[in-house]
Amino acid sequence: MITYKNESKDSFQSLESSMPVLAMCYDFDKTFQPDDMQAQGFIQSVGYNEEQIKQFWQESNELAKKNDMDNNLAYMYKMIQEAVGRFYVTRKKLMEYGNQVELYEGVRTWFERIRDYGLEHGVRIEHYIISSGLKEMIEGTEMAKNGAFKKIYASTFMFDDKGLIVVDKEEVEGMDDDELMMMALDAGAEDFNEEDDCYEITTAPDDFDAVNEALTNDGITFASAEVTMIPQTYVELTDEKDIANIQKTLDMLDDDDDVQDVYHNWDE
Repeated sequence: MITYKNESKDSFQSLESSMPVLAMCYDFDKTFQPDDMQAQGFIQSVGYNEEQIKQFWQESNELAKKNDMDNNLAYMYKMIQEAVGRFYVTRKKLMEYGNQVELYEGVRTWFERIRDYGLEHGVRIEHYIISSGLKEMIEGTEMAKNGAFKKIYASTFMFDDKGLIVVDKEEVEGMDDDELMMMALDAGAEDFNEEDDCYEITTAPDDFDAVNEALTNDGITFASAEVTMIPQTYVELTDEKDIANIQKTLDMLDDDDDVQDVYHNWDE
């Protein structure tokens, strides 16, 4: 962050725009912190000990080699698989992990110090991250939140085609959580998660009808049940203008008779 002193912010930014630009590009893991970012927060959330952490990376590397796939995609796939039954891998959750990352001494203030040094010498310095790590975790770090990086280029998640059954807690009041979970899993569900006011049951698309029918026969009433696209990560909007714009866009698409379905990863 820049501290604007005697000059106004607008005039300072105008001065910066005329300066030559120096782009500084960094990796993240083993550059700003001593370990892989996945080992700080995520792996602990699945309850791994040191031996299991080693096994996670070994299996990830073997998966990549066996399927001739990129190592980054392999570990991201493993993360999703290991989270099943424990929690959803969302943008918010990954950013929370990023906020817990242990950094080397001096990293938190490095970007501001170097940027100020450049300005003192007539150069606008921009910081970029180019990493095979997780973009959402990097965005959750203190430096990213404070605007240290011009741009972050890193790995990120997309959507899965899934069956999603939502059960309001009021509809199953008196039923034990574990009982409902076992009913869903025995019927063929992939995952069961508890939210504040409901339970979310996910299935493979091909298993959706069987799970739907089994739970219906057991007397379970659904708030909703459909095969849909579930984002593996969500984006949280805080700017009122951004929220208004996306809401306007979604309303326009909803009113368009030619549009059947709209999928987004906005964390409403």
